This record gives sequence, C-alpha cells and structure tokens, in this order.
Amino acid sequence: AELRRQIAYVPQNPDFFPGTLAENIVIGNPFAGREDLENALKLACVWEETRDILDRDIGDVPMTTTLTARLSLARAYLQNARMILVDELPN
Repeated sequence: AELRRQIAYVPQNPDFFPGTLAENIVIGNPFAGREDLENALKLACVWEETRDILDRDIGDVPMTTTLTARLSLARAYLQNARMILVDELPN
C-alpha cells in the first residue's frame, strides 16, 4: 500500500465518471482543496481552459483528446506521488 501511494498512473485512455469536471479530477485525492485543484490544472496547462467549467457536469464538457490527456495529468499531479507513470500521451 505504501509503494502504491508513491506512484501515480496516467492511462492512455482515461476514464471519467458521472459528476462534475472538478469531481472527476479530484477522484485521485478526495482531500484536495480548490487551491490544490487549481495548481494541478496549472501544472497540466489546462487551467485557463477549464477554470469556468469546473462545476459543469462532465457530460456537458466538450472533451478533446488533448483535454482528456491534460485532465488525466492533473489527476495524477493531485496525488502528490513521487513517480508518475505515463502510458503514451497524444502529441
């Protein structure tokens, strides 16, 4: 369990679940606050694109391949893991 907490994984085809965009990103760290979420989105270079739609239902967000990959990265950044394993990002 200790080793697992030190590794974050970014899959090639990430899954998203019913709920808001913000809920889908913090799923990897449910204790993350709004500031943590903002920082993770900035690290993933998607803050400007998502800041006004974080409370929108995931089904109402137009998901591009690039947006999907960056949201998955933001999810990994929120885990505060020592290592991030990435399975082939687009571009």
